[in-house]
Amino acid sequence: MATRKRTQSTIVDSDNVDKWTIFRLREELTSKGIKVPASMNKTVLKALYRENCVNSVDESTANSYSPPKQKQRTMDTSDASESVSVTACLKTLSHTMAAFTETVKKIGQDADSRVVNEKPVDECPTLFEVYSSAASNTTGTYDVTGLDTVRHLAAQNKNGVPANMLANIDVVSDSLKKNIVQGRNVNLASLLIADFDPVTTAKDPKGDNRLKKRLTIEQFRVAFGKYRRIMVTKWPHRQHELAAYETDIARIHAFYGDRFYDYHLAFADKAAQAVKLGIPIDWSKRDSDLFQLILGGTRARQCQYCSSTLHETDFCDQTYRSATTPGRQFAGKPTGRSHITAPGTSQLGNDRYGRKISYHQGMEVCNNFNATGCTRRSCMRYHGCSHCMNPNHGRQKCPTLIKTTNIDNAHKEPATTKRA
Repeated sequence: MATRKRTQSTIVDSDNVDKWTIFRLREELTSKGIKVPASMNKTVLKALYRENCVNSVDESTANSYSPPKQKQRTMDTSDASESVSVTACLKTLSHTMAAFTETVKKIGQDADSRVVNEKPVDECPTLFEVYSSAASNTTGTYDVTGLDTVRHLAAQNKNGVPANMLANIDVVSDSLKKNIVQGRNVNLASLLIADFDPVTTAKDPKGDNRLKKRLTIEQFRVAFGKYRRIMVTKWPHRQHELAAYETDIARIHAFYGDRFYDYHLAFADKAAQAVKLGIPIDWSKRDSDLFQLILGGTRARQCQYCSSTLHETDFCDQTYRSATTPGRQFAGKPTGRSHITAPGTSQLGNDRYGRKISYHQGMEVCNNFNATGCTRRSCMRYHGCSHCMNPNHGRQKCPTLIKTTNIDNAHKEPATTKRA
């Protein structure tokens, strides 16, 4: 008689979440008000159900909870460890999202506050902020124009005071004065323009061509004198500093000529940028790096007679001895009526092309300018006619020389032909 095997029925525990299907897990979560994506797998659904549904049971239910049978509590070890790890990940993710939300809110609040309180670009640190932490003697007022004395005299005289008592008053716009005392980079050419206003000029797309002019040493002294008086009125302690800077510029001009202005432009721009970073610059100290970068390799001015850099040609000792010693002349110096030049000029030898070297007020006359035209960008020689020293034309177009040549040709006798 054949034995019949009794099929063992599968015991389904409705309270065991591990035995639920994906469909039931989604139904349970949906009934709790939890929206579940369709792409979520069973393991994540179980962990999500335990996190939100099982843990919400009150304490009385938890205390009266009777553990199921050993067979029903038995589960796969790998499923349990995976469920625990997913639960921990979900907890970490929830905390991270909460922190991220708070960070985004804070960033939004900071951005709003910056929009309200943001300062324009031109309101970078000025000398007011830079000198605020310095000694007390860096602030105050300095009566550089003697206004206090003039006010006292004006109060005693109902008709006022003579205008010549206000000779040191500089007519400068308020906006330009503000830029100066704040330590901004100011074009000194603007101080030579009457009623110049940087605000109005900034609105002009074409700009002012006068601001592109390279100042001579005389123009620099006038403009920088105004700059220094305005600066010292607010910052008295900078009186000796700026005076030393002006003296240093004069020395650079004495040796290197007009290249002094290139050094000033670079130094002033560097000082203004340093103020924006909250760092003051001592103008009395020469910037050796800028000096070498701009003037390195430039030939210094020297005496045309003895090649010394300690004095100019007009003050050379050999010039004095030649003038006081009868019949004494320099070697190579041309003599005779054919070599007479304009007053204040002299001649000394020839250049390497055989052209005569002439000097006008201590400067060598450029022979290239008098020949075909000088092409050097920064020629240190005098660009003027070598005959009459007029800066408006060269020797080839000199009207005096052309007139003299025509007269000489007219007085020449015609050549006679010899008969055989």
